[in-house]
Amino acid sequence: MKIALDARCLNRAHLRGMGKYLWNVMTNTPEDAPEWVVLGDRPDLPRHIPDLSAVDVDLFEQRGDRFQLWEQYGLPRAAKRHRADVLHATSTSLPWWQPVPTVVTIHDTVPWEGEGEQCDSWYWRKLLPSAYRQSAAIITISENSRKDILSLWPDLEEKLHVIPHGVESHYQTIQPGPLDEPLRAQGIRSPYLLYLGGGIPRKRVDWAVKVWQELNDPGLQLVVCGLETEAGSRLMESVSPERRENLCLPSFIPEAVMPRLYQNAVAVLYPTLYEGFGLPALESQATGTPVLFSSVGSLSELEGPGAVVLPPKDLGAWVAACQKVLSERSAGGTPDSHAREWARQFSWEESARRHLEVYQSVLARARTGAGLVQSSRS
Repeated sequence: MKIALDARCLNRAHLRGMGKYLWNVMTNTPEDAPEWVVLGDRPDLPRHIPDLSAVDVDLFEQRGDRFQLWEQYGLPRAAKRHRADVLHATSTSLPWWQPVPTVVTIHDTVPWEGEGEQCDSWYWRKLLPSAYRQSAAIITISENSRKDILSLWPDLEEKLHVIPHGVESHYQTIQPGPLDEPLRAQGIRSPYLLYLGGGIPRKRVDWAVKVWQELNDPGLQLVVCGLETEAGSRLMESVSPERRENLCLPSFIPEAVMPRLYQNAVAVLYPTLYEGFGLPALESQATGTPVLFSSVGSLSELEGPGAVVLPPKDLGAWVAACQKVLSERSAGGTPDSHAREWARQFSWEESARRHLEVYQSVLARARTGAGLVQSSRS
């Protein structure tokens, strides 16, 4: 079985959320099951390709608009040229022309909820929903995303599969220890609160800064990950000069040291107002570190023993929760073993297995001329 992948998320300077998703699906699928065809659009950028025996890489540009023409014409044409059995569009959007049976992962409905220019775009409002209806199967990553998708397009229910993300083994197995040199070299020191999410407005980095400032702890650092240089400069300028030395804005942090960054934090601040899944809420608990978030979107599905669930707009509650965690952790608290055990239920091996089942079902039905793949639930 040959699976062509829209792997633009692997053809970037750094792996981020969608790149981690695709990487883990590929690396946790039995090697003898599929042959992968990795399709990307930037030959000039790095490629992050798993070291597997059956991987063919094709990075090509498409004349005209890089996004729409590559996606609508170049991608399906390449899948057909490589004689793929299935095309998996991994990042919410997909081609309308589908000469190869096509699976799409819709991560969330943010593009249709008023954030960004896509919400008013014909491409997102008309073309993509039409393409979804033609697809062989649809994968989404949480029950909340499933609900949101069906609120927009109830006719997609029969082909919609819920397959949650997992957590990598190095988050589960890391044991307490000092910060790694790559982290210290970026100015990170204990004690610190950790924010992940970048500068997207709904992620609310400004809220994390407010909580940290209200704590008024001269020894407590706030580590903010994911900001571009310009956004980082604006954030630094928004903080009073006497507090700036405790605001750390590291550059990209390699995945290999992320578990240590999580585990050595006093707590993870994750004040987002909507998520299709919420990997930081899972990864922090997998390392045994408490994570503060609100029960919004899919995060209601990640309320494990290490979660501190707070009202999204109650600053006093967030500050009090941080003070409590600071007191407990400074008194010699160890990683929360109950949270770590709870997080084990989210397995990339299981996620990859269920992706493979969808591919196999799509291929079997294509060969017999049958219809869509019936939906499944987590």
